[in-house]
Amino acid sequence: MRRHHPQNERIRREYFAYLEQARHMTSNSVDQVAAAIAAFELSTNYKDFRKFHILRLWPSKKGCVGKLTRRQTNRWPRPRFTRG
Repeated sequence: MRRHHPQNERIRREYFAYLEQARHMTSNSVDQVAAAIAAFELSTNYKDFRKFHILRLWPSKKGCVGKLTRRQTNRWPRPRFTRG
């Protein structure tokens, strides 16, 4: 059964409004951010954001590494050095 934390919902709603208005993100980009936050909440078992600690982020991030696509892993091309 999916749970939620009411304070987290308020924080998320305010953050999404900030992204759309102040950062001028499209709704698709905000949806991607929402999906990432939902995955993080699931990994932390929906704990309160106010009790956030950076060490809780690392296991969540490690779990997402296997889900990256080839395009995401090769996002930045290697610099090419030429002689000359």
